Amino acid sequence: MTPLLFPALLTLAVLLAWARLILRQWRVPHVERSRGWRIALLVVAQPLLAGLLYLTLVPPPIGTSRPDSLTVLTRGGSAVGGPAVALPEASPRPGIERAPDLATALRRHPGIRRLHISGEGLEARDRPAAKGLALAFTAVPLPPGLVELTPPGRVAPGGILSVSGRIEDGGTVELLDPAGARVAATAPDGEGRFTLEGAARLPGLALFHLRTRDARGAIVSNTEIPVWTAAEPGLHVMLLGGAPGPEVKFWRRWASDAGLVSAVRVALGAGLDLGDPSPPLAGATLSKLDLLILDERSWAGLSGAERAAIAAAVRGGMGLLLKVTGPVPAGYGAAVGLPVSGGAATAPVRLLGTDGKALPLLTRRLARSSVGDTLPLLGDASGATLANWRAVGRGRVGLWLLTDAAGLVTSGHGDRYGELWARTVATLARPQRTPPPRLDPFAARGQRMTLCGLDRGDQIVRPDGGVDTPLLDAGAPGCAGYWPRESGWHGLRHGDATWPFYVRSAPIAGIAAAERRDATLAMVGEAADPPAASPGASGPGPSWPWLIAFLVMAALLWWLERGKAGRAHGSAIA
Repeated sequence: MTPLLFPALLTLAVLLAWARLILRQWRVPHVERSRGWRIALLVVAQPLLAGLLYLTLVPPPIGTSRPDSLTVLTRGGSAVGGPAVALPEASPRPGIERAPDLATALRRHPGIRRLHISGEGLEARDRPAAKGLALAFTAVPLPPGLVELTPPGRVAPGGILSVSGRIEDGGTVELLDPAGARVAATAPDGEGRFTLEGAARLPGLALFHLRTRDARGAIVSNTEIPVWTAAEPGLHVMLLGGAPGPEVKFWRRWASDAGLVSAVRVALGAGLDLGDPSPPLAGATLSKLDLLILDERSWAGLSGAERAAIAAAVRGGMGLLLKVTGPVPAGYGAAVGLPVSGGAATAPVRLLGTDGKALPLLTRRLARSSVGDTLPLLGDASGATLANWRAVGRGRVGLWLLTDAAGLVTSGHGDRYGELWARTVATLARPQRTPPPRLDPFAARGQRMTLCGLDRGDQIVRPDGGVDTPLLDAGAPGCAGYWPRESGWHGLRHGDATWPFYVRSAPIAGIAAAERRDATLAMVGEAADPPAASPGASGPGPSWPWLIAFLVMAALLWWLERGKAGRAHGSAIA
């Protein structure tokens, strides 16, 4: 019913009652008509009765004194006056109403337009309910210990795993290997930021630990750092050597340990080659390679057609590493966009081990490239360049100047040898043809985690061998939600590969607190102050007083119409 229809019907009813009254009085003789005061009461009573009926069904609004702001206590929050509600994470406080979530609290307190968040901030479940409201946030200090972390993810065998982050309240940070031995330690900078590095030697899954201590040396936090050591799946690398020697021997051994699909071909002279059988360096062969490694002698033995094919493959995405082991012939690397000259002189190389101690001296060739946009790839303790690279088309071309890196292996420092080659291969190799899935590095048992880059049919293998299917998100193609029921290493079956990820038994307290604070601060910055509410919100008033008045008026009107007061003698009309 439209707002004006009901008053119109009542008005029509009053007019009809007046017409009926006048018509009945007009039909009778003058001496039998009712007295004037009685007719006047009947005329006035009709609109009064209609008005009381309208007020009964549509009671007039009355002002309310409901507040339009609410204090919401989250983890660590405290009340600051006025109406307040505590969410489940907040500590119990006498006299403070508790609510299972923010949406329930808002339903219990209609008319709320402003929220004052107190504590660490809103959980993910409560943030949608706060949208559209004016927000203020009183944040408590973050807990001491780790509050920000960049985990290493997958590391190539022999490569360096790097862990960085930020801690609160100073102290020191230590990286421990799976056996509990300290790998590296540092003191954070003035902002609490740090970076630690360690070696990833053997392929497989391992749990390192990041331990933080306060200024007195007491342990504040001990965080698991999952590390997956594995080569890029299906990475194809070919090495062309100008002559046999320890460099080729130890590289081949490292490539096998690192899980690379490698091929080695070494020239023996007089047209003879030693190593793996391989087809000619043509477009079809090079399109299957992710990285090609050769030196100046191998380059000199290539035909013009092979050099052109290599240049085309680099522009298409293949990586190329040019090694310098002696004086460089004219035109070395020019066809692939990295012309190299020099190489006759040498200089010592000073490397440091993971413990900071000096390693045996090595040698590098003093060669250079005439292009000016190369980027550093490897360097020694003195800052001298050991390798650099530049982008050419969709691929990358690198220049390697070390001549006796195998000396690291023979001197017992194979981890540093593997680190140099792992970083080089990871930088120059062709990008993955299929991007890897994106997994949550902070997944915790019982908490929703997000996985992206998935295909329909992908499954998750639990630590106990059971299989779960993640719930695809219709609003985010390729993404899915998953609620792990147990901690430990899980595996995502994605295509033909399995991608491991680690689920913690509980969220990292400091990182979770920082995430809640940052997300709430972002909402405060995005929230717009709603229009000012009118003083005292209004709502419909009670209808029972109008109903009683209506019934009383109806009874009086019935008595007046049926009674004899005011009627002419003997008259029976109204």
